[in-house]
Amino acid sequence: MTEQPVPTIQYRDDYADQAQRLARVGLSEEGLARVLGVPVYAIYEWIETKPEFAAAIEQGWVEFRLRPRARQAATSTPRILGHSSSLREGSTRNWRQPSGRRWPR
Repeated sequence: MTEQPVPTIQYRDDYADQAQRLARVGLSEEGLARVLGVPVYAIYEWIETKPEFAAAIEQGWVEFRLRPRARQAATSTPRILGHSSSLREGSTRNWRQPSGRRWPR
């Protein structure tokens, strides 16, 4: 059985700008590939062979790490029915079920 050659994906100059914007919101290499519509191996190949692409992704990730609100939004659980985070902290003292709403069973 012979191995199939891996097709080469053409790199476009606008990929660096797009990748930087996507990295700014915390996307990983897999997320970048999904949004750009290319296989993950192409992202890794371009990081190794295109210095402007690698620098753009790194800059985007640095900006993501420096912006606490963006990092929190990308990594936190959504708020439940608009209630405060007291549920996640284990306190139910000030929390009650919204009137008129039945919980799914």
